[in-house]
Amino acid sequence: MHIANSSNERYCLLCNKRIDEDFELSNFIQEERLCTQCRSQLKGEKRVFVKDGKKWIIYHEYNDFIERLLFRYKEQRDVAISPIFLSPYKNELKALSKKYAIVILCSSNEKRQFRAFEPLIEWFTSIHVEVYSPFYKSMDWKQSSLSFEKRKGISMVLKKKELYNLPKRKILLFDDVITSGATMNRALELMPGEVIVAFAAHPSWIQKMKPYEKSCEKM
Repeated sequence: MHIANSSNERYCLLCNKRIDEDFELSNFIQEERLCTQCRSQLKGEKRVFVKDGKKWIIYHEYNDFIERLLFRYKEQRDVAISPIFLSPYKNELKALSKKYAIVILCSSNEKRQFRAFEPLIEWFTSIHVEVYSPFYKSMDWKQSSLSFEKRKGISMVLKKKELYNLPKRKILLFDDVITSGATMNRALELMPGEVIVAFAAHPSWIQKMKPYEKSCEKM
């Protein structure tokens, strides 16, 4: 349940705690939609990796809390919590959208029909950033239910629409979670991007990418 109010008071979209009671958030993170307690369960801070000339930006390390959060959002169709995911990164993503065309990865048609919304489109709509969706999946395909080896089969599933106009800007690819990297690698085959951004990445993927990690301050 989400509390509605007619004042300027802000409430955590997960636990309904009044955010304005949280001094740190109410004064320094004006776009925040979570209380400090809920936000603290999102593990890790922004990390940047550069490999083969491509920049990878990861906002969080995937954990049980993020798994439950995404299940609530996607499978239980709690679209009202969509603003919590990208609100802290609103200004950064707005700036990136001026230089890059932000291209999102997609759900399958079956999932879209079941949910009645496209998760990543809702994320970006909540922060007023335009995105593009030139990909489609030829069948329902759940990467998290497959072994790392079988996930390579995404190359036969993820496709690019033949007639889809994109602005004449460089490409930034965005996904909610990077697990093995197979889906994003397939997207890069179909549409080479210079920047890849994900809300979260699996710890094993982050460990594999550590040799390519860069300081955020220098990027």
